[in-house]
Amino acid sequence: MSELYFEYPKVASFIVIYIACEAYCRLRLKSLYFPQIKSFSKETHRDFRALNSLRYMAIVMMILAMMSPVKDEKILLDIEPTIAIGVVLQRLETVERFEYIKGALKRLINTSNSDMVSLYFYDEKAYHLAPFTQDDYHLNRVLEQIESSDKTATTFEATLQILHEEIQALDLSSKWIVILKKGSEPSIHELLGVQYLYIDTQKSEVEIADAFEKFTKRLSLEDEIERYTLKTYLYFYPLFIAFLLLLLYVYLLNKRGVK
Repeated sequence: MSELYFEYPKVASFIVIYIACEAYCRLRLKSLYFPQIKSFSKETHRDFRALNSLRYMAIVMMILAMMSPVKDEKILLDIEPTIAIGVVLQRLETVERFEYIKGALKRLINTSNSDMVSLYFYDEKAYHLAPFTQDDYHLNRVLEQIESSDKTATTFEATLQILHEEIQALDLSSKWIVILKKGSEPSIHELLGVQYLYIDTQKSEVEIADAFEKFTKRLSLEDEIERYTLKTYLYFYPLFIAFLLLLLYVYLLNKRGVK
């Protein structure tokens, strides 16, 4: 992820000062600012506009350089995953609600870049959609393929047991099971070494979003990702362009003076 911004955006006001000074300040050292000024004044209006455009572009580029454009790139360094998240999703019959739950899960997956995620869903049968992986693209594609269904959900305990056995085999510091099903919170037997989050899919979208947000914040506190910002200064590029424009301006100006 990268971000482009100016360190000193207020320097942009210099263009107003320059225009005002050019309009109202008297020019005293003609040879310093405008070589061959007399010859230049005899050129046509079209030549004057072309040269003036070069000069203004050069000034604008110099002001952009003084504003110090900076490009920030966020770098996440995490060699080994530290968190495992197993998701148990009940297949819902309402299309709109099921699509919303899938969208919330996608956001969770996309913000858990360094975490291992596994997906299970169930109705009459238990389905293992994806083993524990850090491949966000694959997990999102798998979620997109699940459709709502009105089949009776009867395999929750079996699905949870299979996931628990799978997550227990991982050697990670933090293990979570996220249960997404409708109705009251089920009576879950002790899950050794595993924490769990239960979200009732019949609750309002605001409550569900709030539950996911709190869970994401908690994960960020547990995660051992090292975050760095690579800052690249880009002032050289507009400064170099301004230099070339000024060279061209002076060259064309003096060339007309020789004629």
